[in-house]
Amino acid sequence: MGIETNQPPKTQIRNFLLVVFLGVSSWALLVFLLVHYFGPSGRYDAKNVLLAPNVAEQMDYNDHNPVTGANSRYVFKHAELSIPNPKIKKMSTVILDHADYQKAYDIIAKDVSYATVPEEVLSLFNSSNYATLTLTVRTNSPSKWQEDSKVFQEMQILTDYPYYRIQLHEDQQGIHWVYFNHPNIYQQITHIINKPS
Repeated sequence: MGIETNQPPKTQIRNFLLVVFLGVSSWALLVFLLVHYFGPSGRYDAKNVLLAPNVAEQMDYNDHNPVTGANSRYVFKHAELSIPNPKIKKMSTVILDHADYQKAYDIIAKDVSYATVPEEVLSLFNSSNYATLTLTVRTNSPSKWQEDSKVFQEMQILTDYPYYRIQLHEDQQGIHWVYFNHPNIYQQITHIINKPS
C-alpha cells in the first residue's frame, strides 16, 4: 500500500530532488566541520618533529651504507651544536651530552609550526647566519672497512631572528623543513653550552 498524494508529478519530482539536495548538503557541511575541527592543519609540534633524546639513544636501524653499497646497522652517534664564530669566521662545534640535548629539546617541545610559512621567513634562511643542531648516526660495526657516519637530522636556528626550522626525516626525495617561531631561541639554545649569544 503506497502513500497517496494529490500533488502533480512535477511537484513530486521537485520535492524529491529538494530532499536529496538537502541530504547531500548536510553531509558536505558535516564533513567540512569535521575536517576543520579535527582534520590535519598542516602544522607540526616540534616535539614530534625533532628526534627525542631518549629515542635517539635507542636508535638502531638498517640504512644504505655508501661505503659498502649495501645496508648496514646504524646507531646514534651524538648531537652537536655548531655556532657561527665571527672572530675566526668559522663555525665552533660542541658535542652535546644527553642532558644538554634534553635541555635543547625541552626548550622547543611545546612549539607549533607555521601552517603556511611567510615568504620573509623563508628568505631569512638563505641570507642570515644560523646555528645548527645536528644529529649524527654511525654504523654499528667494529669493521673499519664498512665504517660510516652521516647526518640523520638537522635543526637550523637563526642568530638574529626568532625563527628556526627542523628537517623532516622521511622517505620522500629531497630535504623538507618545518618552520617555527620562538622568541630568543638562539640565546636560549646557546646558553645551554655557556657560549656568548
